[in-house]
Amino acid sequence: IDSVQVQDSAVYMSTGATAEELAVFQASSTVDAQGILADMKKRRDSQLQMYLDYKSSETARLDDAVLYVHDTFVVYMVSDDSETAQGIIRDYLE
Repeated sequence: IDSVQVQDSAVYMSTGATAEELAVFQASSTVDAQGILADMKKRRDSQLQMYLDYKSSETARLDDAVLYVHDTFVVYMVSDDSETAQGIIRDYLE
């Protein structure tokens, strides 16, 4: 992600033994938010390919990852409960 696209961000990742991740970006514009979303989709797809070979039990989390955009905010989250996570994210950002 190009740093020019981002006003602020926080990213948390597991050690790699599991696929859990959380990334929250405040983009510089709504156009930049769409670019960040595209990059996060690429990240998810890349992780999915890696975990297929490394630890296939993690692929369900990646298949169900939250990719969420609201205004200039982009959230990417891989967890055990994407439905609940997306509800919390939506409640917080909208």
